Amino acid sequence: MIWRAGEEPSERSEPSTPTRTLWLVADQTSASIDIAARPDEIMAVIADFEHYPDWVDSMKSAEVLSFVDGNAKTVRMVLDHTLLKDDYVLAYGWKPQAVTWTLLEGNLLRAMEG
Repeated sequence: MIWRAGEEPSERSEPSTPTRTLWLVADQTSASIDIAARPDEIMAVIADFEHYPDWVDSMKSAEVLSFVDGNAKTVRMVLDHTLLKDDYVLAYGWKPQAVTWTLLEGNLLRAMEG
């Protein structure tokens, strides 16, 4: 016997079709905020990778893998979010009031730039 919500139960010999849920996820996002702090204070927080798990709920760990001129060059991050779980490595570029990053490797992520 096969029964579906909204239908009367009936005798049928064919199997029911499984139901699947498709979650649509953006392939690109962007955001910006204004912060009431000096640029050097902001850069110090950005560079403090080991403490990312303290203030990023889904960040399990962040480990600096290499340094150049005293700044992190490559950082491994482990993300454990409801929608995305990944282990990935970012490469960083540092200027006095700017920082850039790009994805070097990831299990699921295919691109990340900032």
